[in-house]
Amino acid sequence: MNKIEPKKKGQITTREELIFALSWAAELEHGLTCIYLFAAFTMKRFPEEGINEVQRDQIRNWQGTILAVAMQEMEHLGYVCNLLNAIGGAQHFNRPNLPQPPSYYKTVGAFTLEAFNKQTIKRFMEYEKPAPTTDAEGTVMGSGLVPDPIQIVDSHTVQDLYNSILKGFIYLDDKLGKEGLFIGNEAAQLEDNDIVVGYANREYGIDLEKVVDLHTAKKAIDVIVEQGEGVILDHDPKAPTKKRLSKLYQKVVQDVETMQSLKFKKKGSGVELIALGNKLLKHLNLVAPRAIKKEMHELLDKYSAQLKKLITKAEHSLSNPKKLNVIRKKIVDIVIYDIEGILLSGFTEKDSHYLRFWEIYQEMQGIKYDPARNVVENPALRHHADNAGHPIYKITHPYTYRTLEVFNASYEVMVQMLVLIFSFNGISNPNRTLLIHTAFFPLMTMVIRPLSEILTLLPANDGDDGFDTPRAGPAFEYYLNIAQLSNTPQNWEFLYERLKQISDASKTLKIHKNLDPYLQPALIEKVDQHVTSLQGNLARIADNFKIGFDLK
Repeated sequence: MNKIEPKKKGQITTREELIFALSWAAELEHGLTCIYLFAAFTMKRFPEEGINEVQRDQIRNWQGTILAVAMQEMEHLGYVCNLLNAIGGAQHFNRPNLPQPPSYYKTVGAFTLEAFNKQTIKRFMEYEKPAPTTDAEGTVMGSGLVPDPIQIVDSHTVQDLYNSILKGFIYLDDKLGKEGLFIGNEAAQLEDNDIVVGYANREYGIDLEKVVDLHTAKKAIDVIVEQGEGVILDHDPKAPTKKRLSKLYQKVVQDVETMQSLKFKKKGSGVELIALGNKLLKHLNLVAPRAIKKEMHELLDKYSAQLKKLITKAEHSLSNPKKLNVIRKKIVDIVIYDIEGILLSGFTEKDSHYLRFWEIYQEMQGIKYDPARNVVENPALRHHADNAGHPIYKITHPYTYRTLEVFNASYEVMVQMLVLIFSFNGISNPNRTLLIHTAFFPLMTMVIRPLSEILTLLPANDGDDGFDTPRAGPAFEYYLNIAQLSNTPQNWEFLYERLKQISDASKTLKIHKNLDPYLQPALIEKVDQHVTSLQGNLARIADNFKIGFDLK
């Protein structure tokens, strides 16, 4: 029997491994979309929630930024589905229920549903931060016949996974040729012109292109990576200042990683921390004025001064390992969440997800109010097999429970329609268009969004804390395996049946006698307005679907 040689780190050498890695990427993009949407919908909107007009405008800007990022994550999911189709794979909308610990995807941050705050934004920055080099990759092990899980193990971002995917495309295109690798049905892929709003043929704000060869595959991956991190650092920038800035950034990351691994066990063991701190300051002094904007230099001076103070404190605390650990954490936090953003601003445009989150984090530094509702972490109706053992907050308030049921059912039906849209499966163009006009608009905008906004106002339980009772939120729970439905009349009947059930269930949301202890009258009126609009929208969606598919 021939001995199987171990694969090189990150090497994707078969179609099966590439499909596996892309499916993993689809789950990441889908999960990030849900996480970002959840945070955005937890933000306060009304004066009755204790915010003034200035604060309201600030919150609205933050919410708009996060919603725009979430929209682009949906676009990335669409690109991944096109990449899968291009090489003969199926679309992938399955993912585990949330929450999931960092160990599930091997990411630095856990995949959890949490309210908008500074800690949440820090976690978002970790998801989107550039890898120091494109040598950081996902690891694929095994013989290549059946892939073991691809893991993001060497760094802190999903960019590692896309680095492996890109190299997999390059390797397989060279090995199999265009005709051998790109065997998918091009007609099944979605373009931005396919996604329209209403009858005015206006794009939904998503920019998608078909993947038909290595060039378009590279282009799709570049869009995903550059919209997220905003930069691929070692693509040999042409400008000398950017080359130098790239090397400095990589040195800063390396120094911080070394600093995080330090152990203080005896007196005087903090000498290395001081040396690393001074090394960091030396690197920061090398940032040329033309490499970053003036306002970024002002911030760099501010944070450099803070580092100097911390290094001086470390010098006076050499005999106290406990204090050294605290100082080390403060230094690392300043570098990771403040200074790295300054350095990366020399590469990225404001369109990058990382820099958008970094700017929100900077704006939040001095605020004296709470911009988010008191929303629980990981609200859910129940545990599922794929997140059993992980902490959820079970919703017990009867009215909120019914509302979350309507949300979860609407979300699941919407995803089932997306599966049909991206799998194509012989669906006629009129039928596919009808599914697009149902799933993207109005289900996303006129059902999923208002239900999310209602849920973050509603009490999570029926306790006696009154207005201080913790609030619920959209759980994005899956109850079914989101598998490919066939193009048959029975499936149109099934989807219509579900839409009708959801529409009927929404009528019960008009009855909310037990909300008075938890919401001010003005906010109950807002809930009423949302529910009234929701009922009309769901009824129209069901009727239009029935007429469009000529159902009895």
